[in-house]
Amino acid sequence: MAPESAESVVRQSVFEGLFVHVLKVPPNGSLADSLRGVGFDLRRQQLEYSGKIWKEAVAIACRDQHPRLPREEAMRKLGRSFIEGFLLTLAGRALGIMLPLIGPEAALRRLQRFMSMGVPRLQLTVTEVKPQDWRIEVQVPWALADFDAGLIEAGLGRTGAAVQVTVMERNDDRYLLAARW
Repeated sequence: MAPESAESVVRQSVFEGLFVHVLKVPPNGSLADSLRGVGFDLRRQQLEYSGKIWKEAVAIACRDQHPRLPREEAMRKLGRSFIEGFLLTLAGRALGIMLPLIGPEAALRRLQRFMSMGVPRLQLTVTEVKPQDWRIEVQVPWALADFDAGLIEAGLGRTGAAVQVTVMERNDDRYLLAARW
C-alpha cells in the first residue's frame, strides 16, 4: 500500500522501532494480523507508509498493550517506550549517541531534524518561551499528540534533564506541546 501523499509519509524505521524492537511483535499472531489489516505487514515491510497507516497501527498497539488505561495515558506511555526502540534502529543509533552530549536546549533546536528522520516532511515549530520553557507546534494530517509528547519527553530525558512535556492543544491535524524542566 503506497503512501497517500508525500506529506504524510512515515519511514519504515519508525514502524521497526515500535513493532520490532519495543513490542517484539511476532509476524504470526493476532497483533500482527490486526496490523496487516491496516496495511503494515511485518513479513513484507516497505520503505515508507502513509501517516494514516501509522496512526491506525499505533492505535492498535495502544489498545493491545494498555487496554485498561485512558487513551491519552496509553498513547503517552507507548510514545515513551517507542524512543528506546527507535534508538535501536539504524536511523536512530546516531541520535542515541548524540542526545546525552547536547542537552535539552540543543535537542529542541534540532527537533525538526530529529523527527524528520522518521517523518521527512513534518511541519514542526519549536519556540523558546523562556529558559527551560519551550513550545512545540506540530502540523500533520494524522496528529498523535500524546504519543509524540511521550516520545519527546523520553528523548529529552536522555539528555540528562528531567523534562516534562504537556499537551496544551490537541486537534486532528495539529497539536501544541509545552516542554519544561
